[in-house]
Order: sequence, then structure tokens, then C-alpha cells
Amino acid sequence: MVTLLYILNATLLVLHELESAYEKEWEILKLPGRISGFLLLHVPLLILLFYGLLEIKNNASGSGSTTTTMTSMLKVQAHPAAQVQPLQTNLSVGCYCENEHRCHRAILKALLAEREATIECVCVRHSTPPTCLFTEIGGDKGSTAGSQKRIFTEDEFMTAGTIYRFSAFSSHPEGGNPAGVWIGDTLPEPGVMQKIAADVGFSETAFIAPSTGKDRTVRYFSPEAEVSFCGHATIAAGVVLGEAEGDGTYRLSTAVGEVPVAVRMRGALREASLTSVAPRHTDASDALVDGALLALGWKPSDLDRAIQPAKAYAGAWHLVLAVADAHRLARLNYDVDRLKTLMLGEGLTTLQLVWRERADVFHSRNPFPVGGVVEDPATGAAAAALGGYLRDAHLVSVPTTILIRQGEAMGRPSRLTVEIPAAGGIVVTGTAVPIEA
Repeated sequence: MVTLLYILNATLLVLHELESAYEKEWEILKLPGRISGFLLLHVPLLILLFYGLLEIKNNASGSGSTTTTMTSMLKVQAHPAAQVQPLQTNLSVGCYCENEHRCHRAILKALLAEREATIECVCVRHSTPPTCLFTEIGGDKGSTAGSQKRIFTEDEFMTAGTIYRFSAFSSHPEGGNPAGVWIGDTLPEPGVMQKIAADVGFSETAFIAPSTGKDRTVRYFSPEAEVSFCGHATIAAGVVLGEAEGDGTYRLSTAVGEVPVAVRMRGALREASLTSVAPRHTDASDALVDGALLALGWKPSDLDRAIQPAKAYAGAWHLVLAVADAHRLARLNYDVDRLKTLMLGEGLTTLQLVWRERADVFHSRNPFPVGGVVEDPATGAAAAALGGYLRDAHLVSVPTTILIRQGEAMGRPSRLTVEIPAAGGIVVTGTAVPIEA
């Protein structure tokens, strides 16, 4: 364009000079001379102005074939107990977007799969409306073989969150019940939460939003299905929230109602206390009890008749079966498929199998086949349900506090403190510690 402009200017200049030199001799050049003078003075200016405006437009909008690319290397480091769920493992990932900063946040939230990683961010100017594009490339970095492209909306950026792995009801990560705690601005779709929970692999993962404040929404997923309430994941979540935002009471809106979680320091450890929704119980039918005993390989004579079988609830339903002898509880080898079918038909989350050592100490084991887990090493929801049942069946004097010891037979000892008030929700307290990746 510039070269053509120079040629045009030179031609007009020559024409104008010829007109001046031979004005009297070449009458035919008088009219072109006048025209050439006008064009020489005005047209180049108009063309230059048009060309400049076009360049400004292209630079502002990025439309057309011209693109501007910025490449930056980010060195990012996560909390030692945190792992952000990757979009897909073992992939080189490039990010292309209109806004460099938004792109960086998306990578930090959605793509970091290790404690420390260096990620290349390529930001390309696109036409409006802005979109962000992740290109997932299999194999070696830079290879285009098997590449997949997907557009991510800004809403999907908002659902990117951080996953923490904590063990609840224990003072060390080798004990207690591991739980995933996902925290983000907005909860993902149920299918996404289910996939994340399956990838985490713990008996439950709690999904919490928004990422700040005392009032949050929470949903719980096992590796196989969503559950209405989970105690140990709630305790783990309370400790994570306390470490991130300080002690105090966090109000969690669950599928079964609001569950307050009080968080405080006790010595060198942080602990959390959840207050369950109002507990209730019903008698367990003979068919249910017989079916459970058959799946467990137990006999009716194994049961402690002082604590009758019951279906108990404090956010989720559990079948309470008390045995008369500690050795019976220690030998647990059940028919997983049979028990799972029975529990699904009865709407049960776990079996709360207990042996009462003394009035304020219970030993517990909790089969959890409906969640894809053979046994839970600590079950806060079942502990609350047991506390409510003991109170409402007048099996304890209230107010009182009992200790539930669980997970010992699995090699993951857990301690659940259960406060049973005269009325209202049951308070379950425990510590939680991070699990190193």
C-alpha cells in the first residue's frame, strides 16, 4: 500500500511539472494540470488518513488476518495440601485467550495438577465476543498428534476450584477418614462433581461454594453417587475453612438443611464441631435385620438386645446394629453385593455396627458398599444418628458426651466425640490434618 502511494505521488508530481513547463504550448494539459494540482494536494492526505484509521482499528479489535501473540511462562506453587483437579492428566496444555490475566487465572484454578509446575501461557488476540480456548496436546510438548480443542466459557472458569485432601477424626494423616474438600466460587455441574469425587477416590468429597464468607453451600459425593450428608467430610471442610479464613462458625447449607460448623484451635491442632439436623429413628423391620445379618454372616444371637436394631437419621439414614461381643465386631467379612442391594432398597448410607464397651465409649464399624467403599474408618453422620437414637430411645441420660472409636480394625484409628444435648441436633467433634500428596 505504501509503495503504491509513493508511485501515485511521483506520477502526479511529474504531471504537474509538465503542465507548468508547457502550459502555453500544450493546451491539452491545462485541465489535467488543474486536476493534478488538486489530487497532489488532497488525495494523498485522504489516503494516508484512511490507511491510518484502518491500522488503528485492526490493532484495537484484532480482526482480520493479523494477530498479536504474547507468550509468558508462569511458575506456580500450590498449598502443600492442595491439588487443583486437572482437566486431563499427562497432557501438555496451551492456553489461548483474549485477556492475558483471565487466562492466567484459569490455568491456576483449572490446570495445576502438581504442587509446583511451570506452564506456558499463549494469549492470542481474537475478535469479539471474547472466547478462551485450551488446546490439549497428547504426547510430547509441542506435538499436534491427537490434539483436542475445547472452548471454555467464563462460567466454567468460575467453577474451577481447589481440592484439599484431609484426614478427619485423627491427629495424624495415617489415621482417620480421608476426605476431599473442593472449594470454588461456583459449584460445578453434578456430573463434574461426580467425576472429581471418583478421581479423588476417598469415601466422600465435599464441594463448597462460594470460596469466601461464613455462609456456604455444600454437596457431598462418594466415588459412585451423591450422598445427602457426610460428617467426616464436613469436619475436614471446617478445618480447611478455618485454616483459610480463621476460626469461628461457618453455616453450611446442605441438602438436608443448615449445618453449623464451629472451628477452633485446641492445642497445636484445629478442630471442628458440626451440629446435625434434628435426628430421628424408626424400628428396623425383621426383614431388614434378617437381610443384614445374612449379608454380614452374623446370627441373631450375636446382637445386644439392650440396644435394639433401628434405622437412625441425622442427615442420612443408617442401620444401627449393636453386638454383644467385641470379637464379633472385629471379624467383619460381608457379602458386598448382597448388602449393597439391601441398603439401596432401604435408602441406607452405611451400617452403624457398634459394641458398647461402657456407658460413654462405643466401638464402631461402618460398611459403605453403596458408596463404592468397603468400610468407612470414621463416619460422622452415623455418629450423630447413633447419638440421636440413644437419646430418643432413652438409652442414655442426657445431656451427655460419648466417645466413638472407629477404624482401629482397618489400621486407621479414629476418635469421634459426640455431645448429646437434651434436645436439638447432635454435636460431633473431631480434628483433621492434611494428607501430603
